Amino acid sequence: GRDPQRPPRRAAALIRAQAVMAARPDALHLGSVFEGWDRDAVTAWPAEWERPPTAATLHDLLPLSMRGTYLDGAWRDAGLVPWYQACLAEAAAADLLLCNSAHTLGEAARFLPGVPAAVIGGAAPAFLAPTDAPSPHPGCVAFLGAGDPRKNEGTLIRAFALLPPALRRAHPLAIGHTDPALLRAQYAAAGLGEGEAVALPFIPDAGLPALLSGAALAVIPSRGEGLGLPALEAMTCGAPVLVARAGALVEAQPDPAAQFDPDDAPALAALLHRWLEDAPARAALAEAGLARA
Repeated sequence: GRDPQRPPRRAAALIRAQAVMAARPDALHLGSVFEGWDRDAVTAWPAEWERPPTAATLHDLLPLSMRGTYLDGAWRDAGLVPWYQACLAEAAAADLLLCNSAHTLGEAARFLPGVPAAVIGGAAPAFLAPTDAPSPHPGCVAFLGAGDPRKNEGTLIRAFALLPPALRRAHPLAIGHTDPALLRAQYAAAGLGEGEAVALPFIPDAGLPALLSGAALAVIPSRGEGLGLPALEAMTCGAPVLVARAGALVEAQPDPAAQFDPDDAPALAALLHRWLEDAPARAALAEAGLARA
């Protein structure tokens, strides 16, 4: 179970603490405090043990800043609230929080006041890079990592459906989703036809550079991101990237001409139309994004 006081997890926390102290560390760094909800992992420090100086990387506090979606919504129904609260207590006990973005630093100041914090930034994985390898969907409008409610693929789908049919066929929408059947239902509801939208299968790491490098645009419509990793991944592969004005996405892609309201599908449709018809501008946006990433 996820209860930090259940005997197996309590024992694991004690064993971990003993191993850490046996190493006589000058300091302890936690790469992520919020672990263990879906795997056998513990980040808790036993209350009765003296804690070494501890720094923790903070990737986001989205379950708090988007509470209605998570802690008061799906996560409450799934029984995840006690687990999250226990992890939050560990973050609050840290001597230093290393935040991946200015947005996350702001969340830390709001929800963990008094804990020293600093921005360290973040980056896409090292295996990502531009490539000339053939893309399975050349010229597509790509979005990966959808499925979480905050990812907001619905706005992108509705906006894409407002484009002229010829433009939709020339630059089909390609979304990676954890629930392909739900994604296809959204395509159908928006009136997207054969050849206009594709539900991407799972793409292994080795296949990501070709897909992203070959995209006409990568569009990240998420309503919340701690770092904006989907944007950085696409930028690192040389794709021109448009982002919602939400969370840390505007730090990843600071060009106002490449930003949009995550709840305004018609405005996004106009933005897509403008960028898809201007290949030189897309090339310049991709070059700037690669340098930024």
